[in-house]
Amino acid sequence: MILYGSPPSPFVRKVSIVIGQLNLSQKVKLESPKAHPTEINQDYYALVPLGKIPALKLESGQFIHDSLVICDYLNEFANGDLITKGLLPRVEMLTRHSIASGAADAAVSLRYETAVRPEALQWSQWIDGQWHKVTTAIKWFEENVPEHSDLMQLDNIALACLLGYLDFRFSDLNWRQHAPQLAVWFNTINELSIMKNTSPNA
Repeated sequence: MILYGSPPSPFVRKVSIVIGQLNLSQKVKLESPKAHPTEINQDYYALVPLGKIPALKLESGQFIHDSLVICDYLNEFANGDLITKGLLPRVEMLTRHSIASGAADAAVSLRYETAVRPEALQWSQWIDGQWHKVTTAIKWFEENVPEHSDLMQLDNIALACLLGYLDFRFSDLNWRQHAPQLAVWFNTINELSIMKNTSPNA
């Protein structure tokens, strides 16, 4: 299988952690296509209609898009338990995943807005709105810190990737100042070998 993506992306990192946790590293190789919001890579769009990363090419040649769909496929492929079974527990876990993933999406959008879009064209109110999503999500997780200090569930993986991305791209946000309990959890998580191996700085 081939995973298309860029390691700094929190969504690609999420899939990479899932691959590691499911012991699939020998079955999946990473390729980094040129994927840019303003520079269309027609070759990649021919494979992935939205041109987004990550995407997973199966051995059959079929492509799977969206990090959650990819993680769900890999979890089933490996008979894993990173995604909770049972109606209500699964919905609760996926809701937590959705909050972390949504905040990561807002953070990536902010990165494009502030680092790619010309300064004269940047929309300050829109930037403020995206920051509000990120900070509100951080506040929510501070009030709902994960019970386990491990990466054995997809919601925890998504949260770790969000916080790691904030440290990588927006260190001046200093989210730890406003979420001390969450910071303690993440400091423990960040010492795991799987986090170090998938770090954008690795």
